[in-house]
Amino acid sequence: MEEKSGGGVEKMEKGQLTGQTQTGGGEMERGGKGGEGKTLWLLIGVAYIFSLLFHLYTLHFLVGMEQFYWNGVPLSNNPDGYFFGAGSQKILYGLHQFNPRLANPWHYGLMVLGAGLVKFFPFLNLDQLMLYLPPIISSLVVIPIILIGRLYGRIEWGFLASLVASIGWSYYNRTLLGYYDTDMFSAMLPMFILYFLLKGLREENLSAFFAGGVTIALYPYFYDQGYSIIYAIGLITILYLFLKYRFQNPFVYQVIIYLALGMLGGVPWWIKVGLLLLFHYGVMGSSLRERIDQIGVKSWGIIAFALLLLSLYTGNMVGVILHKVLGYTSTEIGVKGLKFLNVNETVREASQIPLWLVFNRIIGSSIGIIFAILGYILLVWRWREFIIALPLWGIGFFSIVGGLRFTVYAVPIAGLSGVYFFLWLGEKLFSRPQSRLVTGLAGTLLLLLPNITHIIGCCEKNPKLINGMMKIYPLPDVPYFSEPLFTNKEIGVLHKISQISSPKDYGITWWDYGYYIWYYSNINTLIDGGKHNEDNYIVSKILLTHNPYLTANLSRLAVETYIKSGYKKVTDTLFYKNGKPIDVEAFLEKVGSPDYTPPKKSVDVYLIFPEKMTNIYSAISMFSDRNLKSGESFAGGRTLIPVPLRELPTGEIIVGGNGLVDLKNGQLLLVNPKGEVVKRVPLKRVAILGKEPQIAQYPHSGLNLLLSGTLRRGWLMDDYYYLSQGVQMGLLKKYDPNLFELVIDNPRMRVYKLKR
Repeated sequence: MEEKSGGGVEKMEKGQLTGQTQTGGGEMERGGKGGEGKTLWLLIGVAYIFSLLFHLYTLHFLVGMEQFYWNGVPLSNNPDGYFFGAGSQKILYGLHQFNPRLANPWHYGLMVLGAGLVKFFPFLNLDQLMLYLPPIISSLVVIPIILIGRLYGRIEWGFLASLVASIGWSYYNRTLLGYYDTDMFSAMLPMFILYFLLKGLREENLSAFFAGGVTIALYPYFYDQGYSIIYAIGLITILYLFLKYRFQNPFVYQVIIYLALGMLGGVPWWIKVGLLLLFHYGVMGSSLRERIDQIGVKSWGIIAFALLLLSLYTGNMVGVILHKVLGYTSTEIGVKGLKFLNVNETVREASQIPLWLVFNRIIGSSIGIIFAILGYILLVWRWREFIIALPLWGIGFFSIVGGLRFTVYAVPIAGLSGVYFFLWLGEKLFSRPQSRLVTGLAGTLLLLLPNITHIIGCCEKNPKLINGMMKIYPLPDVPYFSEPLFTNKEIGVLHKISQISSPKDYGITWWDYGYYIWYYSNINTLIDGGKHNEDNYIVSKILLTHNPYLTANLSRLAVETYIKSGYKKVTDTLFYKNGKPIDVEAFLEKVGSPDYTPPKKSVDVYLIFPEKMTNIYSAISMFSDRNLKSGESFAGGRTLIPVPLRELPTGEIIVGGNGLVDLKNGQLLLVNPKGEVVKRVPLKRVAILGKEPQIAQYPHSGLNLLLSGTLRRGWLMDDYYYLSQGVQMGLLKKYDPNLFELVIDNPRMRVYKLKR
C-alpha cells in the first residue's frame, strides 16, 4: 500500500473499467464535491490571472517606446512568430501564393488558430493577436498542474506549483507578451498529457487515457517538433504498465492502443482523433466490449503491439530522436563530400551553456533545482507512476549540450517537484496543518523570488551580498525585456518593398530576417528562420564577397535555380554533377566573372541590407569563409567588433568606454579614467554613416572604423568585412549601377534590385 499523507485514511476504489481493487494513495478527502469544485475553479482563476499579469508585464516597458509600435500595436518580439503570422495572412487574405514554404498553412495549428480567431473576432487584427495570444494560451498551464494536485488529494500543492511553473524563467522567456510561437504549446500541452496519463494510471481510468491519446494526437499539430516528446512519454508509460501489471491484464493492451493511435506518424490529427473516438466509444462500448473481451489477453496483445509498431514506424521514432540529438550537437553538415557549417554552431539558443544557467532557466536558481530534484525523487518514491514525467526532466537537461530552448520542457515538472519537497518537509517536521502549510508557502516563495525578480527586477542596484549569490540564487536588479528585432522605421522599409514588388519576387538577406520579409514585404526568400541549410553558404557568399559581379550573378543564378528545381536546395543543383561534388571555388570564380551570362530573369530579386545585420557578419562569414572539401574555416582570423558610441558636446566621439576618435590623424585614442592617452591605434579609414556616408582615408595600415550616429553604435573591422558587398552596398552606398538599382535609400536598411 502507498504511504498515507498527513494522517489521512486509505481510500479504496474499484478500478473503473478493469474491476481491480487499487489503492487511492492515502490522501485525505477535502470537502464535498460542490465545495471542492468551487475551490478548484477559484484556484485555477487566481493562478491564471497571476500568470497572465506577469506575462503582460512587458507592456510596462513599451510605454513611450514609439519606435516599437506599428499601426498603433507593439511589435512582436520573436522573429519566428512572423512565419505563423504569414501563414495566417495566406488563410485570411490570400497572400504568399507563390511562397513554397507556405504551400499548406492548414498543416500548422497556430496558423489556423490565428486566422480563425481574427476571422471570428472582428475587433481583433493579426498584429494584436500575435502580441496577446502567447500569454493567454501559455497561462493555461496552471490547469493541469492544479488538477494533478487535486488528483493526489493536495489541491494546495497544485496551486502553489502552478504559480512557480507559470512564470518559471525559461517558460516566461518563451511565452511572454509578443513571443508568438509554438512555444506557448510546447510545455503546456505535455502537462495536460501528463495529467491524463497520471489519472489513467492512478484510477485505471480508460476515459483518462482516451483524453491523453487525443491530446497526444493534437500536440504535434500545434507544436510540430513534439514527436520526440510524446514518444518518450508514451514509451515510458507503456514500460511502467508492463512492470506493474506484467502481461496478464488486458487493461495494459487497451492503454497501449490509446497511446499508439495518438502517436501515429504521418496521419492528420483529425483522423487520429476519429480513430480514438471509434475505439473508445465503439470498441470499448459496454455491449461490444463484452464480446471483444472474449478474444482473450493474447489477442489484445497482438492488436496492441501491431498498432504500437505501426505508430513507431510511421513516426520514424528512432530517426526523430537521433535527428534532434545530432542536429543540436553536430557542428558540420557533411553532404556527399562537402562539409557545410551547421547553423546551430552560430545560434545562441543552440549552443552549450553553463550548468548554473540551465538551473536558472528551469526553476530560477541552483538552490531551487536541488529542492526540485529531491522533490521529484520523493514523488516517484511515493507514487511510482510519476516516473513517466522523467522525459520532461531529460529533455530539460539536454539543454546542457543542446541549448537554451530545451529548458522550457522541465519548468512545469520542476515547479511541481520543488513545491512538493517543501510540503513533504512540512509533513515531516510539523504535526499542525497550519505549520505544514506555512512551510509550503515559505518554500514556494523561495522558488518564486528569482523568477519574479527576473521579470520585474529586484531593485535599482543590488547589494554586494545579493550580487555574490547570483550564480546560486539570482535576484536580478534589471528586469528582463525582449526587444523587437526591428523598429517601426525598418518595418516601414519592408512594407515599402511590398509596394514596389510582386508576390513572385525574391529577397536575399540573412535568414534572421526571412519571416519579416514574408509578413511585411509579401515576397519570398532563399533562406529563413526554419530553412537554413547548406544554402546558407550561397547567401553568405553573396553578402560577403568583395566581387560585385559574384553578388549579382550568384543571386540571379540561385533564385532561378531554386524556382526551376521545384524549390530544392540550390547547392544540390549547383555544387554537384552526377552525384559528385564539383570544384566549388573554380565554379564561383566563373560565376563571378564580368563575362558570365546569368540565367534569364523570371522574377525580380532584391538585395536587402539591414544596418544591424553588420553586427552578425562575423557569424555569417563562418558559412562561406571556409574550405568545403576539408571543412577548414578561415573566419577565425577576421576582425569585426561592434562598439557603442556617444558624441560629446565638444563634437568629440567616444567609442566604447574609453576610445576617443582622432579624425584629423586617423587614430583611436585609448584613454584612462584620468583622461590620459595610454595607447594610439592607427585607423585605415573612418566612415561616418548616414544618408550620404562620409569616408576619410589615412596613410595607415590597420582597422577601419564605421560610425552610425542614428543607432549610436559603430564597428571596428578589417578589410575583409569593409570591402564586402554587405558593407559597401548596405552601409556605404557604394555599388555598381550597371548591376544594381538602389530602390530604397534608407540608412537603416538599404534595398537594391538586380538589373540582370
